[in-house]
Amino acid sequence: HLVNLTGSSKYAAVKSQVKKGMSKVPKIGDDLVSGVHYAKDRIKYAMIDGIIFEELGFKYLGPVDGHNIKDMCKILEMAKNITGPVLIHTITKKGKGYSHAEKNPEKFHGIGPFDPESGIPVKKSQGPTWSNRGAEAVKNIMKDDEKAVVISAAMIDGTGLAQVRDEFPDRVFDTGIAEGHAVTYAAGLAAAGLKPYVFIYSTFLQRAYDQILEDVCVHRLPVVFCIDRAGVVGADGETHHGIFDISYLRAMPHMNILAPADGDQLEEMIRFAEDCNDPCAIRYPRGTADKIDGLPGFKFGEAQRLINDGSISIWALGNMTGRALEAANILKDEGIKVSVVNIATVSPIDEEKLKEDALSKDLIITLEDNVLTGGAGEGIGAFLSQLRSSGEKKVASHIAVGWPDSFIEHGSCEALYVKYGLDGASIAERIRKHLEGKA
Repeated sequence: HLVNLTGSSKYAAVKSQVKKGMSKVPKIGDDLVSGVHYAKDRIKYAMIDGIIFEELGFKYLGPVDGHNIKDMCKILEMAKNITGPVLIHTITKKGKGYSHAEKNPEKFHGIGPFDPESGIPVKKSQGPTWSNRGAEAVKNIMKDDEKAVVISAAMIDGTGLAQVRDEFPDRVFDTGIAEGHAVTYAAGLAAAGLKPYVFIYSTFLQRAYDQILEDVCVHRLPVVFCIDRAGVVGADGETHHGIFDISYLRAMPHMNILAPADGDQLEEMIRFAEDCNDPCAIRYPRGTADKIDGLPGFKFGEAQRLINDGSISIWALGNMTGRALEAANILKDEGIKVSVVNIATVSPIDEEKLKEDALSKDLIITLEDNVLTGGAGEGIGAFLSQLRSSGEKKVASHIAVGWPDSFIEHGSCEALYVKYGLDGASIAERIRKHLEGKA
């Protein structure tokens, strides 16, 4: 009743007239207005919700049933009659109207094709996902290390942590949609002697840039960032692609950045991070964590040479290693030999192996699932420039391959890789053109 009253145009008009009338009373007019306003607020605050918003200067309307279209239209009309900022409090149920979504809202937050009767996805995963492999690795650590804790920001299910939460309910913390708080909370736990693993999507971690820099890196706290959905993510579109994390993390002192090429390497990196005394970020993509045969074990700070042949060397970051190997195999069938190096440690880069290729190869191609500006390729290009400036007579030329400095549109991951020339066939074609131009 109060919401209907205070939101009506008649109430607003009467309120304005009374205020004007009282303010005209000689000597005590302004004090009278203030006193009546104070008394009215005290009565209102004792009877309705939303006090905090009213104190911040918002007119609070609600709560209202967000699924009732008639009531929603009515309260929106009320808001139009109010001068100044308005906050409308709606109450909704996620998945409302579809029983499977109501029972399992996290699963249906973002889901592919599914049978509407059973709610079961039409296409099942072909193997363990990156999220599952990362969560499983941390769960195994938590079994042996009581100081290991997990933090996420409203993405427990999305980052594969549901089973970890069920097994360790007192050591898994969900901060809600508050990434900045999640990071600062992790910093506090680390300062107190615990080992926090922060699971957040790459695109959402951007919201905590200052907290990572000021609360974690400045103090060199051993917080581990498990950065899910790094690179393009497909159907969620430009607001969800995680193609900026390398750029904003590379600028931070003391931050170690790792990028696994397959699920086995992801587990090795998480085990390494357990004993790392500095901030550590491990970025991995969305989807199935396919195994790469012949991939050597992870060693921190060491780039992994998978093929050493020819005058061209592809330095591929993390999950782009598979595409680099695909390009190498395409060219091999044509009699063109290329080397492939897996950049498992993005920062610090393996300068010794990079210098070796810089002085023995004609061309180094860097391949990454990140924007070019500030990316790993830019860092490698700077290192090559330093070599030339130091007096080295023959330093390999460099081509950086990554996402353009723009927001990438909606589309399947594979379609986007092809469109922007980051798939194996496109990389092979780029190398052919380079060799043709050289000839």
